[in-house]
Formats: sequence, C-alpha cells, structure tokens
Amino acid sequence: MIPRTVTILILLVLLGSGCGAPHRPPEPAQADQPVLPDEIPDLLHLAVSSFNPCGPAEGVALSLTAAEAVLDRQQEHPMANLHAARAAAWLLEFDESLDGAGRRELAGRGVEYAETALATIGERVDTVFLCGALLGLQLESARIPGPGKLGRVHEFFELAVDLDPSYDDGAPLRALGTLLVKAPGWPAGPGDVEMGIELLSRAAWEHPGHPANHYFLGEALFADGQPYEAATSLQRVLDICAKYSCEALCGKYAVKAEEMLR
Repeated sequence: MIPRTVTILILLVLLGSGCGAPHRPPEPAQADQPVLPDEIPDLLHLAVSSFNPCGPAEGVALSLTAAEAVLDRQQEHPMANLHAARAAAWLLEFDESLDGAGRRELAGRGVEYAETALATIGERVDTVFLCGALLGLQLESARIPGPGKLGRVHEFFELAVDLDPSYDDGAPLRALGTLLVKAPGWPAGPGDVEMGIELLSRAAWEHPGHPANHYFLGEALFADGQPYEAATSLQRVLDICAKYSCEALCGKYAVKAEEMLR
C-alpha cells in the first residue's frame, strides 16, 4: 500500500507561503569561525564558492551565512536570496545536526528566501523548484495539514518540469514523481502513483548517474508492490555510490538503499 505521508526532497536537491522568519542578525565571530568579508561582491563570491552539493555541511552553512550577511544589508537582493534558499534546502535535507525546532526555523527562512528570489529574478527553473522544495520541506518539518498548500508544492514542481526537466540531474522529475507517489489522491491531494512512477522512471533513465533518481524509483516500486523491480533500482544506488565520491548523497541514499534491500 502506498504510504500517505508526503516527504519532499530536492538535490538540490532537491524546494513558498511567505511566512518565513526575519533574517538573523549577524553573530560575533568566534575564534573557530571564519571572518566574513566586508563587501557585498566578496560575500556573494563566498556564498557561491563555499557551496558544494556533496558537502560538507560546514561549507554549505558558510554559504548560507555569507548570503544572509548580504540580506542584512539588502533584503531584496536577488542572487543573495537565491543562494540562501539553495543552501537552506541542502541543509534541511542533509544536515543531521538540525533538531526539530531548528528545521522549522530554517525552513521558514528558506521559504522566504525562495519566494523573494522568484519575485525578483522571475520564473526560472531554479527559482520555481526551490519554492516548491522549501515549501514542501516546511510542510514536512511543521507537519502542517491542508491539501491547498500541498497543491502549491505540486504546482511549483509541475512548472519546474515544464521549464527544464533536466535541471540538476532530473530534480524536477524526481521531486514531482515522489510527490505524486506519496501524496493522497483526489480529492484530498494530487497523488497519482502510476504517473509518479513514470516520472521517476524517466529521471532514472535520462540521468542514470544520480543515485537519488534510482533510490526514489526503487522506493516507489517497492511501495507499489513491485519488489523485484525495486531491488534492481536500489542495487543501482549501491553500484553508483561504490564509484561516486559525493559524500552527502551516497552517505544518505546508499545507507537507505541497503536498509531496504535487507
């Protein structure tokens, strides 16, 4: 039976309601913390250079801190909001040190950053996808009910697929596919297991080198009562990660794939 709990993931993975928390005031530098540059161009460069989708979390946290330092001066800065949203989404997915309260607070900020980026930059696949991903992560962390908000996530992901399904190794395809598999069906939600598996299969076929594509396809197939097909996809995750040096992705999805294969 398909689980009804919706879990939204973006690699960038993997994803707004406008209810994010205000920007945090800058904290005094500690002895073990890097000193941030003073100029906005240098802060933006640091936000870009310290972000790596493979981690570590400390580098992505520094990217977020640098972007937020720009936003403390220019709240509507388009690229600073985009960089902050991207870093927040990554940390919500991969930073295991976040507790429940920390996740809720960061998700709220992330939604605000993503929506501001969308409003100031316009409809691009990255701005649209991050709005969907972060709103979904906010719903997950706060456990907010309501098909209306879930519908907004669905709309963002559908638009991201229309704009560029290949973005970030098929992130729009796997996000929309996973949502359709796990969400309740009509009239409570947008769930459509068959369509979700079709999208996940497309992501795995068109972007075979990304372990998350095979993991989510395997998870969906297993939940749909196709254990042999699921095992093939999950084994593919392990095969990729045996040669893949991305610690964040493989540290998460290889472990989960192994657990499901037991």
